[in-house]
Amino acid sequence: MPWYNDLRHISDDKKQNYSLIFPNMTNNEKGRTIENILALREALKTIPEKKTDSNLLLCSWNLKDFGSYKHRVCEPYFYLAEIISKFDLVSIQECRANLKPLKILLRILGSDWSYLYNDVSDHKGANSERSLVIYDTRRCNFSGQAGEIILHHKISEDHNLKQFNRIPYLTGFTAEWKKFSLITLHLQPGNKKDDKEIRKSEIKFLMDLLKRRLSRSSNIRLWSDNVIILGDMNLYRNNSEAFQILKDNHFIEVEQLIDQDTTTAASNNIYDHIFFYNKSLFPALETTNKAGVFNMFETVFRDDQINDPAYQAYINILEQLRIADGDPPYANKQTYYKKDWRTRQMSDHYPIWVEMKIDSTEDFLKEKLRQFNS
Repeated sequence: MPWYNDLRHISDDKKQNYSLIFPNMTNNEKGRTIENILALREALKTIPEKKTDSNLLLCSWNLKDFGSYKHRVCEPYFYLAEIISKFDLVSIQECRANLKPLKILLRILGSDWSYLYNDVSDHKGANSERSLVIYDTRRCNFSGQAGEIILHHKISEDHNLKQFNRIPYLTGFTAEWKKFSLITLHLQPGNKKDDKEIRKSEIKFLMDLLKRRLSRSSNIRLWSDNVIILGDMNLYRNNSEAFQILKDNHFIEVEQLIDQDTTTAASNNIYDHIFFYNKSLFPALETTNKAGVFNMFETVFRDDQINDPAYQAYINILEQLRIADGDPPYANKQTYYKKDWRTRQMSDHYPIWVEMKIDSTEDFLKEKLRQFNS
């Protein structure tokens, strides 16, 4: 469970002052945070429990500007940790150069959690982002495989796109009977013609690269052909060609996540996805038919808290900084709370998840028995 030491009352004589993360947190902030954590824990009961040797809870989450936003307050770190702790392995997009927020998050998550990340992409279109994977070491193990996926000349020589704008991050893990590779993606945003073409090409080029590495006749195969592609793919409903490329290359989506809205925007966006390769010998696709999208704003930083004095006080401070820089005050503080402030405290994307089956004992034993009886 997360580390709650910071949430002790100031008068609590059992608090460990040397390990405080937010020593200036007030009692009012602590009380409000505890109330929200309790509500979150109740809401998170809709997600399956972790079961020893049996399941793995995989999550993908775009954390908006994680590492570049300078005005995140204390509370959301506890909410982020509470949500992440519900899962076993979390693939995060939009992590930035500054890793201080990650270190704070990991201190709250506790010593059982570890992480991997790639380098920041600083070329045009990369938005100075990196990919991040956080995982519970009690539930899965890093295989040793990690690397960035780079286009080689022959794949992109006849195309304007010479490299992925945000470099895909490949990592490998083991959990009980399963070993699998994750490819974290953050594809080109936008729904203009050029954006759609770039996004389609990014998917096509990735499939071209994987095709040889997944071939059973190849001598340079991936560490595991249990490949899971996940992340913020910025795919719109009208991006049918991009979806078809994935399908044609045997990557399929868990039914419960198909066509699900995954962002806070007023429009119904299906940007975030988890695709499984379904042609492996021992597929990671074995799921329990449980998957979903968790809307954290139904519990914390809710719509009906738009006039909360504490939150409006935070927004007032930002407004004064804005005015000091010569910009006009916010046109509507309530709208700013909903569309901007809370999405930078948490994210403008919801976490998506799937429960994987990692115990193949019965399948294995039945197959061995069949061999004896044949």
